[in-house]
Amino acid sequence: MKYLKRLGLFLVAIILSVSAFAVSSSAQARRTGVYYRPIIVRSYARPFFYSRFYDPFYDPYYYDPYLSYQREKYYKEKDVRDAEKKAAKESAKYGSNSEKAIKAQEKYSKAVQKLNDFRNNS
Repeated sequence: MKYLKRLGLFLVAIILSVSAFAVSSSAQARRTGVYYRPIIVRSYARPFFYSRFYDPFYDPYYYDPYLSYQREKYYKEKDVRDAEKKAAKESAKYGSNSEKAIKAQEKYSKAVQKLNDFRNNS
């Protein structure tokens, strides 16, 4: 019992001294200086739409007949190529007399007809 009181007092003294050190540490103190932090400047290319001269509604194909003709011709030829690939794929997969192959062949013939009409009217 005599040693138990001594041990308790010793532990209380240790706890008080540790708490006193924690309160007086420099991490808890306030600093009153002014610190200037460096500014990081990143240089990178801005996107084109940040420019004041960029107009999202400007369409060069609308104003230039040659460009609009070339674009229309490209898309008509692309439709023919895609339809031809699809017709070949469907006929190879399901046979040439299947319903899907016949529909793909009809789409191909329509695309060819549109391309021929475009070429004849131009």
